[in-house]
Formats: sequence, C-alpha cells, structure tokens
Amino acid sequence: MNASNPFQVPAWTQINREQRRRERFKKTVIATVAAVVLLLVGLLIEGCKTERDTMSTSVTPQGQVSAAPAVPPQSNPVPKENPVTDASHSPTVYVVKSGDTLSRIAKAHGTTVKAIEAANALNSDRIQVGAELKIPEA
Repeated sequence: MNASNPFQVPAWTQINREQRRRERFKKTVIATVAAVVLLLVGLLIEGCKTERDTMSTSVTPQGQVSAAPAVPPQSNPVPKENPVTDASHSPTVYVVKSGDTLSRIAKAHGTTVKAIEAANALNSDRIQVGAELKIPEA
C-alpha cells in the first residue's frame, strides 16, 4: 500500500503559485505604466489641440487661407504710398468656428463688435458655425 497523503499539496504546485504571482505582478506593473503613458500622451495631444484652437484662420481676398495668432496685431505706423490700392483692398474674411464669439473675433483682429456687426449687417450677436464674416480693418 502507498502511504502518501492524497490531500498533501506537491512541492511543484507551490513553485507554480510563486511564478503565477510574479507574472501577475509584472502584468500589473506593465498595465499601470502603459496607462500612465497613455494618459500623458492624451494630455499632450489635448494641449496641442487647445493651442491650435487659439489660432484664428482667415481667408485673404485671393482665396488663400492663413493662420494667425489670436492676439491683436501690433500697430506699426507704415506710411501709405499708394492710397488707390489701399482703398480697393477688400476686408479680411473670417470663417466662424465652433466656440467663436463676436467679441473674441473682434479682439483677435483688433476691431470692435459693432464694426463687425455693421460690416456684415448683423442684427444680433448670434453667429453660425461656418459663416463667413467680413472683418473690417481697424
């Protein structure tokens, strides 16, 4: 008759438990590091989107799209050499984006809300996304 105890746990299963515990710990550490990296990448992308949203896009009379910072342009007094060409220059056209307001657009282009309303014959301060607004020169 065999005298071994059928309820005794063999030594090789204890080794497997240690290995499984170590593997589980490794997987937990790797998952935590991956989650932190994904969070940092997400924050970096969001920061870049926020910075890009502060840029305003304007369309020149020739149909070219240009991006300019959302700060008012610096006033540099430049003497006008040919007033005929300056008088025929049409105002900048701005395409309204989501989240834009007339006051923010006016501030970005160095003009006033009243001037934008007058140039576009607006009755209220409500604007639609995608609408093209004429931005009068300051």
